[in-house]
Amino acid sequence: MQLEPRSNAIADSGPVVSRGNNFAAVREQILREDSSPSEQIEVTGSDYIRLSLKPPIGRGYVDFIQFAPDFLAVVADSEFSDEQIFSYKGESWAKFNFRLSGASVISFDGRHSEELGGRTSHVFAHPKGLTQCDLFVPGEASRWVSIFFKRRRLTENLGIDVERLPREFADFLEGNEGAGYFKTTDLSYSTEILVRELLKPPENLALRPLFLKSRIYSLLYAYLNETFCMDDCADRPGSLSRRDIEKLEESRSILEEDMLNSLNMHSLARKVGLNRNKLSYGFRDHFGITIFKFCKQTRLRKAHELLINTSMSAVQIADAVGYTHASSLSVAVKACFGRTPIQIRNEVRI
Repeated sequence: MQLEPRSNAIADSGPVVSRGNNFAAVREQILREDSSPSEQIEVTGSDYIRLSLKPPIGRGYVDFIQFAPDFLAVVADSEFSDEQIFSYKGESWAKFNFRLSGASVISFDGRHSEELGGRTSHVFAHPKGLTQCDLFVPGEASRWVSIFFKRRRLTENLGIDVERLPREFADFLEGNEGAGYFKTTDLSYSTEILVRELLKPPENLALRPLFLKSRIYSLLYAYLNETFCMDDCADRPGSLSRRDIEKLEESRSILEEDMLNSLNMHSLARKVGLNRNKLSYGFRDHFGITIFKFCKQTRLRKAHELLINTSMSAVQIADAVGYTHASSLSVAVKACFGRTPIQIRNEVRI
């Protein structure tokens, strides 16, 4: 089906909501004309909502799954009776979308539009200040899964090596908002199988959240592995000169001082006078560790030092070493040192 993007209509439609209140905002918008929303929604705890669409709105369902405040997923098998437009403000979310069928238009700030069709996957980095609008075409059976992250969730908790990602996407995850990043590819066979499984949740309401969460992790792993785990030997630079090694040593010194990771790969490469590729692979070859892992280890060593030698709170230490949440730091510290921050601090007092 050939779509006619209508940028002005998309840009001027309805309220612009945030991903952070995705459950409440989208539910309210879909049901704004319905007199009995309680009949439309099935809720299991605070982390799962099933929105059942019924006439005159449409048919099918939309599942909302919340793993954490910065980690959301949506599973949809639905069809709207009328055109539906949803607008989201940029809040530094990264989005992976997997589509089996359905037609829609995605627009950025009401100017640039992309037509989305069936059996495709999409990666989108949504920077602050950019409004994204999704227009769903009526009468089209839309079956898709979307996974949303704040940038640190991908790098800190899931351990994604940003050096393996496309430059624009890596820069976004490293803190450079830029103009965002959007890429569409065909849905692979293995990924399609996992998406189809997600669209067949158990009828038992209590089992749905567990089922969906387990399958979403499987889908995410398969997609990241096949899409971004590139051959380590690809584009590897030749032998390092003495000058290259000096610049790599300089880059390590800069990173040791940069606890908050204020420099992304592009900025660091420019600062020391190496191209990004030589910096990435050269650092790994010379020091035996990737830049991402080196930064993480440096921050955790500093956190360990502060736990032992200061009375700073966990929140203060997390802020000092560049972690957004004390809980994220606690998980990372335990994974690295085998003990929680409290246990490390208590050992010093014994």
